Amino acid sequence: MWLNSSEPLSMKGVAAVRIVVGLLLIVHGSQLFNSEEMLSYQPWLTDLNVPLPLFSAYVGKGVEFIGGLCFILGIWIRAASVFLMATFVFITVVMGGSKIFTDGQHPFLFFLFSLLFFFVGDSGYGVKRLWSQWY
Repeated sequence: MWLNSSEPLSMKGVAAVRIVVGLLLIVHGSQLFNSEEMLSYQPWLTDLNVPLPLFSAYVGKGVEFIGGLCFILGIWIRAASVFLMATFVFITVVMGGSKIFTDGQHPFLFFLFSLLFFFVGDSGYGVKRLWSQWY
């Protein structure tokens, strides 16, 4: 039974949280495939004087989508985390006005999760582990 297992539960728990965060990132990043939603970011980013506003929106959503895939699969976690941290710092500070306790709380929490996974890595549970067990 898992309660009596000698293997620590902490890494399994970290992997479960990583996968759920990855799913949430994919949901947010899937706006990448909806041109109307993406066009809605352009005026907002233009007002914030962001260079290449539409391209920047696509890059941000692409990072969210690909980062989410990496988190779910447990591959390139640290590299994905670096890009996600940069994206969510930008969203929190530039787009959200650094309001981490109100309007900017959501992207700030994604930043914190990305920071956590930068330090923890894949926690031993991911595609690499499955691959090594099969081959």
